[in-house]
Amino acid sequence: MEDSSTDTEKEEEEEKDEKDQEPIYAIVPTINIQDERFVDLSETPAFIFLHELHAMGKLPGTRMAELKAKYTLLHDAVMSTQESEVQLLQNAKRFTEQVQQQQFHLQQADNFPEAFSTEVSKMREQLLKYQNEYNAVKEREFHNQYRLNSLKEEKIIIMKEFEKIPKPGEMEKKMKILRESTEELRKEIMQKKLEIKNLREDLASKQKQLLKEQKELEELLEHQVVLKDEVAHHQTIPVQIGKEIEKITRKKVEMEKKKILLEQEVKNLNDSLKKVENKVSAIVEEKENVIKEVEGKRALLEIKEREHNQLVKLLELARENEATSLTERGILDLNLRNSLIDKQNYHDELSRKQREKERDFRNLRKMELLLKVSWDALTQTQAMHQRLLLEIEAIPKDDSTLSERRRELHKEVEVAKRNLAQQKIISEMESKLVEQQLAEENKLLKEQENMKELVFNLVRMTQIKIDEKEQKSKDFLKAQQKYTNIVKEIKAKDLEIRIHKKKKCEIYRRLKEFAKLYDTIRNERNKFVNLLHKAHQKKKKKK
Repeated sequence: MEDSSTDTEKEEEEEKDEKDQEPIYAIVPTINIQDERFVDLSETPAFIFLHELHAMGKLPGTRMAELKAKYTLLHDAVMSTQESEVQLLQNAKRFTEQVQQQQFHLQQADNFPEAFSTEVSKMREQLLKYQNEYNAVKEREFHNQYRLNSLKEEKIIIMKEFEKIPKPGEMEKKMKILRESTEELRKEIMQKKLEIKNLREDLASKQKQLLKEQKELEELLEHQVVLKDEVAHHQTIPVQIGKEIEKITRKKVEMEKKKILLEQEVKNLNDSLKKVENKVSAIVEEKENVIKEVEGKRALLEIKEREHNQLVKLLELARENEATSLTERGILDLNLRNSLIDKQNYHDELSRKQREKERDFRNLRKMELLLKVSWDALTQTQAMHQRLLLEIEAIPKDDSTLSERRRELHKEVEVAKRNLAQQKIISEMESKLVEQQLAEENKLLKEQENMKELVFNLVRMTQIKIDEKEQKSKDFLKAQQKYTNIVKEIKAKDLEIRIHKKKKCEIYRRLKEFAKLYDTIRNERNKFVNLLHKAHQKKKKKK
């Protein structure tokens, strides 16, 4: 397929060349060709490697022969390709020379002028055209020949491979032979299995017989051992009697020793009993002392409980007093607030009256100034009056003028008197107002002092109440601390009472244990005494 595609491509290129009338250029291949015709196949590395593998046992002989045959075929194909390549190279050289000549002729033809055209040039063009066509036909023929050679080589390779493939008749024969051999092997295997079964059955029967014989042998051996034991037993009877006599004598000696030891133990037990009785009496005395201490602790506990109840009552009274003091404090706070509000109101009223007083005082000063002015005017008028009187006296008397002048002066004097009277009335009114304002100011000052004293008293009372409250809180804390201490002491006493109770229970338990131990020791002593009496009686009887 690749060759056909290359041929079609080349034909298309040739047609284009014919159309364009361009020359053909042959490219010389740059391949290093190794001449395989003079190579010895036995000395090639492939053959050497195959021989080494066969010698090592990694490759069987048949596989080696197949690989060698394939390698020879490939070598032949390489040789044929090399020969064809050599021919192609020679043709390429020849064609390159022809192309160079044609290029030279074409260049010469191109050098002619365009208008100049002769029959020789036309003939030359036709000749070049036909030569190009001839060269193209030759190339096609060469390609076809190359394709034919390659197809022939492929055919030879396929034929060789086909010859290697086994035929169906031979395969069937081989299969029949293999089946027959497998059936024979199966038959032999079945026979062997039957033989193995028979052998196993024989082996099992023989093993059963062996077991029976072994059991019989063991029974005989056991019977033999029993007989031997009986013989030995009959032989050792007198020896056993002597040993028993020795044992009895030893026991007698041991019993005497035990008797001595028991007497010593009885003495020790009597001593220990005396000690135990002394301990019991001491424990009883200790118990009585503990009971007395417990009674004393109970009395103390009752006293402490009474004190605790009294303290609780005092605490309740202190709480009630605190509640009353809190209510009184609230009332005093309200009174203080009211007094502060009244103080603020009085202060505002006082400031207002003081402002009015200052205003009246300013008015009074103005009136005093006016009074001074009026007094000055009065003095001036009096001076003028005296001066006028002097002038009148100095002037000669003329009844008509004097009377007129006197009337005028009387009128002026009356007007001045009226003005003076009015000014006096006004000054008296202003003085009265000033006196009233001074009296009111004194009253307000007295009220202010009274309010200051009242506020001071209230502050002092509040401070006293605060001090009393702090004192009560301190007393309450002290009472609470006393209460906690008393509770702790009561708890400690309770713990001591519990400890004493536990000690008492432990003492009772020990007394019971000592009583039990005393009873057991007494019983054992009685038993021992009885045994001694019996032993003495037996001795007497034996004697």
